[in-house]
Amino acid sequence: MKSLFFKTYFAVFFLTTYTLFGQSSENLPEPKRFIDKVEAFGGVALDFPNDKGWDTFISNSSNGKTIYESKEKTGYIIGIILIHSLKKRFEIQGRFSLEQRKYFESYVTLDSYGQPYSKSIADQKNNYITFSLVPTYFLLKSNRLHLFSGLSYSYLTKSLAFGETYVNGQYVGSACIDTIDGFEKQVVDALAGVGYFFSLSEKFSCVIRIQGNYGLSNSIMQNNYRLTVNSLSLALAIRYSR
Repeated sequence: MKSLFFKTYFAVFFLTTYTLFGQSSENLPEPKRFIDKVEAFGGVALDFPNDKGWDTFISNSSNGKTIYESKEKTGYIIGIILIHSLKKRFEIQGRFSLEQRKYFESYVTLDSYGQPYSKSIADQKNNYITFSLVPTYFLLKSNRLHLFSGLSYSYLTKSLAFGETYVNGQYVGSACIDTIDGFEKQVVDALAGVGYFFSLSEKFSCVIRIQGNYGLSNSIMQNNYRLTVNSLSLALAIRYSR
């Protein structure tokens, strides 16, 4: 009886040990990586300044003698994305990027006859380091078409304005001015967009995204002068799936 017990015990011990440790590692699923996809991306952005009534304030305070105008210009964005997949159709993206936001400003002063007397124009360029947290949802089982939205935090690293002045239509001079002290150092945006994947191989794919940014905080906040910058961007990315 004792001999049968020991034989049964060793048989169970052997089978358990083999089950736990004796199987080939090739048959075991690989542990899920926290960062399972990586992207490198770049693109262009059309930046729209919103002066929040500054043009009206300038006109009223000068009795209509000064006209202010701001216009959109094209900047750029480049960066990398670290991705954590939660489910087959849902992932969280952490984006790190370098952005240049640009826009145009002009001030025209009228003479007593209502004709332009002087004109000052400036191209404004602001460089930012940006971090964005972006939940993404795939609409189709093929995981190609996707929607995303999130928040971005940007820190101003460089700000330059190239300006020119004209009087009676004649060029007077120009200057490039460091304007970093005139802007808020930190900016927060809400963002949303749509994208589409094109498979290149088993591990690589190409991504095209259209994204809109809405400024939640002011880029400039000086007395009555408050300005935010909204943007519409088109980016191309290469994704690597680990």
